[in-house]
Amino acid sequence: MTTTVLGDTLNHYYTLAKAVLMNEKDFRDNQLLRCKKHKQREAEYLLQMPYGSSFLDIGANWGDTVLTMAIHAKNNNRPDIRFYAFEPNRKKCQVIQAISAYNKLNIQVFNNCVGDVKGNVSNDGINNPLWGCTSYKKDVKGDIKMIKLDDLKEQLEPIGLMHVDTEGWEIEVLKGSRKILEDTTSKFILILEYWQDITAKMAYSQGRTNNILSTTPKLAPTRKVLFHKEKVIRSRIE
Repeated sequence: MTTTVLGDTLNHYYTLAKAVLMNEKDFRDNQLLRCKKHKQREAEYLLQMPYGSSFLDIGANWGDTVLTMAIHAKNNNRPDIRFYAFEPNRKKCQVIQAISAYNKLNIQVFNNCVGDVKGNVSNDGINNPLWGCTSYKKDVKGDIKMIKLDDLKEQLEPIGLMHVDTEGWEIEVLKGSRKILEDTTSKFILILEYWQDITAKMAYSQGRTNNILSTTPKLAPTRKVLFHKEKVIRSRIE
């Protein structure tokens, strides 16, 4: 048994992960202990979500966020919440699926990159694809399919919370969610990874080709979009 930062127990978390990977070194650290303060705040939003709404984890990595939130919802009498995990790495998706199935969690996993258009992507080679900091590039010969959230709008709605952590790909995710974002009847929490200027500049110098959501307009497209819910969240998309 493994305990999350919220105090919930996930059964056979490491056993299943290692069985899927067949290489203990692939599973780098205790994923469930990451970002405790962020997860605690997110859990507060989670339990306030409207009945029957969905939680989207875009850039799910090894599933530390979506698994933590799904078991927390289950243990707090919220079986109505639907969880969706989007992750380009096939091994990571298999780990999330195995742990979700064993713990009887309501998680649907998409082995896809989420972006602004339908197409293909490949790992950009900057970091190990099994690390959390890995990133991808558009590539017509790539073996990973890229999808838009707008194409899943009917399935995903009503959305309660959208968590986006895609290593600089956040703007591409927003571009592909334009219909969802512009729907004035839809109100939900949007949580984005937001890079500091120095981090964004370093990523560009390493060869990142996508627009990185940064703290200043000069490193991001110009049009501002204000988002819904009690706390207005500012983001930038073209």
